[in-house]
Amino acid sequence: SELIFQQEETNSRLTLSCRLPDFVSPKLQHIDVILISMMKGNNRSTLAAVSRHFNQARPTSHVPGAEVSGYIADQANATTFLKISWDNRTSRQGETYTCVVYGANKDWAPQTATQRLSVKDKSSSSLVMVSDPEVIKLGLTKELQILCTVPDHSLLNITKMASLEIFKQQNGIKCQFARIKAGSGEAVLTGAFKASLNGSMEGQTTFLGLTWGNISAADAGEFICEGSGVDARGHPVFFSKNITIVSQNPDRQELVAMLFELYSKNRDYEHVQETKRQVIREKTQLINQLSKTQCRQPNSCDNTLFQLGQYIVSLEPDDGLGPISVLCDGEKRGEIWTVFQKRFNGSVDFYRNFSDYENGFGSLDGEFWLGLKNIRRLLLQNENKNKLRVEFTEMTTGVNYTKNYNTFSLGPPPGYKLQAIGFDDLGYGMSFNSGYNFSTPDQGVPRLAVLNRAGWWFNYDSPYVNLNGVWGVKGKRHSVYWSEFRRDRNVILERTQMKFRRNF
Repeated sequence: SELIFQQEETNSRLTLSCRLPDFVSPKLQHIDVILISMMKGNNRSTLAAVSRHFNQARPTSHVPGAEVSGYIADQANATTFLKISWDNRTSRQGETYTCVVYGANKDWAPQTATQRLSVKDKSSSSLVMVSDPEVIKLGLTKELQILCTVPDHSLLNITKMASLEIFKQQNGIKCQFARIKAGSGEAVLTGAFKASLNGSMEGQTTFLGLTWGNISAADAGEFICEGSGVDARGHPVFFSKNITIVSQNPDRQELVAMLFELYSKNRDYEHVQETKRQVIREKTQLINQLSKTQCRQPNSCDNTLFQLGQYIVSLEPDDGLGPISVLCDGEKRGEIWTVFQKRFNGSVDFYRNFSDYENGFGSLDGEFWLGLKNIRRLLLQNENKNKLRVEFTEMTTGVNYTKNYNTFSLGPPPGYKLQAIGFDDLGYGMSFNSGYNFSTPDQGVPRLAVLNRAGWWFNYDSPYVNLNGVWGVKGKRHSVYWSEFRRDRNVILERTQMKFRRNF
């Protein structure tokens, strides 16, 4: 009866208004502080405040972009109130807010009045990403939660979800913190920090949540939620959303509110003062212990920040065997390839032993072979569901060709057996080599590697493809050629490029 606490909602803005009625309550005749807060369990996060002592007509807000107004009246004909309005599109359903008034009765004995209000989020979204809290108060915030939710797959035209991932943009790198994928449906923590994790891909709802403590200024920043799936026609669908969490030092108003709350629980002045000093010491200690959050590098080209064209990055697959420097090729958003063979001027000799072909050689900014070991690690990172693209250009005519194989994988060492199927090349392309082990002059079938002066998945018959042959030589078995189109080894290739990406 001492407070009137109401909700207004217009489009995406939420307004909370707390005021005292026109009559004078015998419990509250002298008002000191009014607070509007959001509740989480027994914890209270202050959103707005007005105080007689510091800002009687100038209330403060702790919500970015919020509009706040309020006044503590001395005259009988004025209204004591506090109002805050902000963009509520990221709020969750069922949030609880409180209005608390601290003051005294006619005998100046401390009194407190509290009113609760449960707010329902009336908006619906195809992808929701929220944080709790939205602002880190240094020394006060003990825990941070990030939640990414797809409430209804049909709102995104998705018939089957493939993945949902949480990243943080840090030092120019999009660092993966957690993910959940179709198949196992198990949420996996990938960031190099300790956090509790939950997630689910059951039914028409998918969510992924992270919670961790020991919060510092380094935990603030831009967080990104990315998801993927397929539509009714089997085409890939990609979507993302981001939020920015900021950090602030606690202000004087919050300390005053905290002291009033402590005082209302314990009238012993000396105990209150000692508690105040202890809390301030803890805040100062936490502020001085700011540490930089560590994160892992992306685990595939799909998880790097999109760039149009080719760019070199360091990837760290989940197998724990360390990072790999690779050349990613961004053709368009949602389609990033990993290049593992590239030739264009003959500057690198491809007639090498098995150790070189297994570990890789050349330079990523020139001609190179990524290495069978590295190729297989990245293929397995994509759950061994990959497609192959081969691009090449004839030396004399300048004609370009592109061949796609919907299934591409390598077997375990030392054979690294090739599987390249899914395209009708009449048996004169890579399908001719599918099912065979890799050979070099010192491994596999050395006789074939020596005859063709290359490392390759040679068939026992005369090969129809030799992309690792001797560059610039015409009309020879060891030339660089693809027989499907010309059936003439005098028509050699100037440029070749082999690459793969996840097959959704």
